[in-house]
Amino acid sequence: MLGVTFLSLVPADADSVEFLPHLPYLDKVVHCVIYIGFSWLLGRVISAHTQFVAKVLIPTVCYGILMEVLQDAMDLGRHFDIFDIIANIIGALIGTILIYRSVSQ
Repeated sequence: MLGVTFLSLVPADADSVEFLPHLPYLDKVVHCVIYIGFSWLLGRVISAHTQFVAKVLIPTVCYGILMEVLQDAMDLGRHFDIFDIIANIIGALIGTILIYRSVSQ
């Protein structure tokens, strides 16, 4: 959770990301992958029982939205982006489905 918070709020220096390929929507893919991992890890902590999906998906989605709102409010060089929220939600959903299928078997 600390890693996601750090990556979400600390502005990326242009020199520090030069090595990344300049692919369209790469940042959205990164958001999605981070939230797949985040929901996966949260799901590993929560045991498989009733309302498992709600206890993993809802907090992960809310956290992703909060990070975007904080980016805008804190004025640290990061900016609110609705498409980042959508990528976060997709990642959270995929991660939740994967962990749910894993623990329910």
